[in-house]
Formats: sequence, structure tokens, C-alpha cells
Amino acid sequence: MKPLPGDHRHRLLITGDELRELKRHTGAMAEAFGLDRKINNYKDSRPITLYRWNLECLMDVINLALKDERDYPNRSSSGYLALKRLGDRLHNEYESAYGHEESPPALVSKKATGRTLMTPSAGGSPVMQFEPRTTLGQGSASGGSGRFDSLPSGWVHGRHLSAPPS
Repeated sequence: MKPLPGDHRHRLLITGDELRELKRHTGAMAEAFGLDRKINNYKDSRPITLYRWNLECLMDVINLALKDERDYPNRSSSGYLALKRLGDRLHNEYESAYGHEESPPALVSKKATGRTLMTPSAGGSPVMQFEPRTTLGQGSASGGSGRFDSLPSGWVHGRHLSAPPS
């Protein structure tokens, strides 16, 4: 994900125990647009530049790690305390920059495997509903391979063969 000119850059110095504990949890950042690689390659010699989506991802990963008793059975260990301290710093940075903003009440996104609809529930938090849809390659009722069974005859790449090129 590339930042736009108006995106706020956060420069944070992460060192010592905080950095070591954060690097232990980069596997949970697999879908974070290279943030896992950025954290693994980071040296604590100068501040790291993070954007809003990076802060959100790091806060989520840290919160999940701190709640997992398999990672931190002893809540008074130095690793747990270092990660908690980093999580608090990231949360304070995020709140100081974005605390005044409200999240949108409803989000709709379409995925390749279905439609995800997020709507507020009675309590105000979003509820996710997933509606799967048939895609090419899943087979068909006719017992074919499914590879081309879903394509209407005469259609290639979203255009009918008899249609003039646009």
C-alpha cells in the first residue's frame, strides 16, 4: 500500500526488549503489505516510519499476543512488559493523531470469494456477514470439471464474441 501525500507519517524509535518482542510476532502480520518484512529488517539505530494502517496492524498484533497465555504465561515477565509498553506507546501515538475521528457506521467490501457486509449491531459494534458465491473452478451441477461450465457460450473475457471491439 502506498501512502498518499496527505497521509500522516509517524516516526517511532523501537529499541531493545520492545523490538525483540515485536519481531517475535511478525508472523501475525502476513497480510500487512510488507510490514512484517519492514519490522524484521528494522535496526534500532534510527526511528521507523509508520503510517496509520501500520499502527493499526501493530496494535492488533500486540493486543492478540498479550492476550495469548501460551506466548506469555507470566504477566510479569520482561518480554510481556516490554510488549505491553510498546503497545501503550503505539496506542497513545494513534490516539493523539486520530482520536478525534469516528469510524464509519457501515462498511461494504466485495472479495473474490464472496461478499462481506459489515453493519452496526444493536450494541454499536459491527457484525460481519459473509455470503459465499460460486466462482469458476468450483465444479458445476452438470458434473463437468467446472473450469468452463460457468461461462455462457460465446463469451470470452467478459465480452460476447459477436460484439465489436471497444
